[in-house]
Amino acid sequence: MNKLKRFKRKVVNYLFDHPHQKSILKHTYYVILTTLSAIVFSIGFKAFIAPNYAVLPKYQEILATTENFTVLCTLASCGGSGISQILCKFLELLGWNWLNNPTNREILFWIIYLIVNVPLILLGLFKIGKKFTVYTILNVALVTLFGIFLPNSKPTDFINQIANYVFEEPIARIFFASLTTGTASSLAYLIDSTAGGLDILAFYFGERKSKQIGGYTAGLNIIVIILFCLVSTISGGIVKPHGATLNPNDVSAIEPSLAVIMFLYTGLYMVLCSIVVNTINVSNKKECVQIITSNKNLSQAILANIPHGCTIIDAKGGYSEEKKYLIYMTVRKNEAKKVIFICKQADPKCFINEFPIYQVYGNFFRKPIE
Repeated sequence: MNKLKRFKRKVVNYLFDHPHQKSILKHTYYVILTTLSAIVFSIGFKAFIAPNYAVLPKYQEILATTENFTVLCTLASCGGSGISQILCKFLELLGWNWLNNPTNREILFWIIYLIVNVPLILLGLFKIGKKFTVYTILNVALVTLFGIFLPNSKPTDFINQIANYVFEEPIARIFFASLTTGTASSLAYLIDSTAGGLDILAFYFGERKSKQIGGYTAGLNIIVIILFCLVSTISGGIVKPHGATLNPNDVSAIEPSLAVIMFLYTGLYMVLCSIVVNTINVSNKKECVQIITSNKNLSQAILANIPHGCTIIDAKGGYSEEKKYLIYMTVRKNEAKKVIFICKQADPKCFINEFPIYQVYGNFFRKPIE
């Protein structure tokens, strides 16, 4: 452990003296996380939300054994992908025969996904920051490329093998879809970026109000869900009800009751996704730290390392009647451990309380988004 600490200290000191290498390492880390975010979302979408069900063995078994069945073929999505699904449904209503080819339909979906993100990316450029915009563009571009080129045209493709196991289990598909989508968004949030779509709006509102992003994501996605379900009652193609035509490319209206089920399933997906985002992404979570100490200089050690102010209250020990200082401060969740470490180094006998805070009103320093 001591060797590891010494090595870590050497790396930190080296990067402090070599800002160019530090910048390269930092942006390499950003690119890796962005790429991982894009891969996780693409696999989750193609395996759980919109699999190529026509080539899945389980779907073929259903076709061979019965003419009357009910199965959720394509789940409704949220955000930019949900908006893209809606636009594809409109194009189906217009009778565009080019969409009868599954490959063409999938390529068009990802192209629409890229186009839908353009105005939202412009919002990020003018209202949030340049670095934020660059990595959001990279994320959206990678998602589009992975969406088009990750193979899922054969039953033996890896994505289809995953999809085949949960194809008939909508709850399992929703759970895994929310896990992958939430993880993809959270990985982007970790570097002050997004996975595109309505995440950009959620990030913008979350930063302005200093609240957790998951709630804003859920609120914005409700609108997308309602529109998708309304369009689906006209265009169909997401649910194969009892007695439906056994053609994966058909365009037939679904029953309103099935659209309600789709809305409920998507609502569950949205809630689970928000929980995942709020669990992984702690950038807007606040914690209150109260330190009771006899060291009057402890506050200066904290302020030299933490970009937040503090309040000092004169106190007295109830048992010892010694003079004490109560240091009260609010920090981000990922800063609380650093505060505690500094306090323990400066005063091993200090007493510390740490507890979460729902919201902060007033001036609270937040490092500007680049």
